[in-house]
Amino acid sequence: MCTKNLKSNIGFSLLEIVIAITILGIVTGFAISISHSIGNMGKTTETKNRMHLVTQEIKDYYKGHGAIPVSGTANRVPIDSIALNMEQKNRLDAWGKYLHYYPGGSISSVVVNSGNSVAGYIISNGPNQTLETDITSDPDNIIVSGDDLISPVNVTSEAVEITINELKVLQGKVNAYDALFEGIDNDGDGAPDEDGCVKDSGSATCPPTGINDPNCGTATLDNLSNYTCPYSDVIFLITDLYSLSSSYEKDPWSNFYVWGEASLTTVNPRYHKFYSTGPDAIPGTADDIIP
Repeated sequence: MCTKNLKSNIGFSLLEIVIAITILGIVTGFAISISHSIGNMGKTTETKNRMHLVTQEIKDYYKGHGAIPVSGTANRVPIDSIALNMEQKNRLDAWGKYLHYYPGGSISSVVVNSGNSVAGYIISNGPNQTLETDITSDPDNIIVSGDDLISPVNVTSEAVEITINELKVLQGKVNAYDALFEGIDNDGDGAPDEDGCVKDSGSATCPPTGINDPNCGTATLDNLSNYTCPYSDVIFLITDLYSLSSSYEKDPWSNFYVWGEASLTTVNPRYHKFYSTGPDAIPGTADDIIP
């Protein structure tokens, strides 16, 4: 009798077997889910790193060309030799899907997640491999949705660097132009200065009625602001006289460089210089760039 009871206690009932299988299934499900999550975490990191690399290459391209490269076929990352010259894999995220690349019309024409304006952006479909962000109805103003990954392309610091370099070149030409009239009694007051104009030999007026210099009589830059004879602004006089490219006329935000004329007074750091009004295009604000 005792032996029979011992054998019955060793066996498992059907209910116990079902419970054990259920628990095993739950544990297996958790293990698969955790493994999948860990795998996606690794792929997310890899994708972000790849997008960061592409973004840095775009920034370097901008520094060398003054513009970001246009998108490739079907808005893919332009890895060809005339653009970023990168490996094919840099068109893809870690899940093997093509990255979406959208350059804006200018370096500050795109708004991402209601933040700062940028030059463009790169988007991955993310772990679920489905693009959930609306990038078609208004590609210049997007809000990232779902598990999509994004890398905004912000070239503001590179634009500032380009601006400073261009302003240095322009200021060098300003100094060269000033040197043409150094020591000349420009306004006829008996003392050499660099304020006013140089009289034409055929005229007793100042500015002269004849044309004896490229800006129609107003020889120095001290009192010069906007005028038309034959140039509409000082920037055109300098760039034309010294055969500078038209790229030196505007800053990276497509605004003309501004001449700090005499009305700003000599204590103003803008006086007798070209400067940029910066991203906001408003003179006299904190983002102005002055060499």
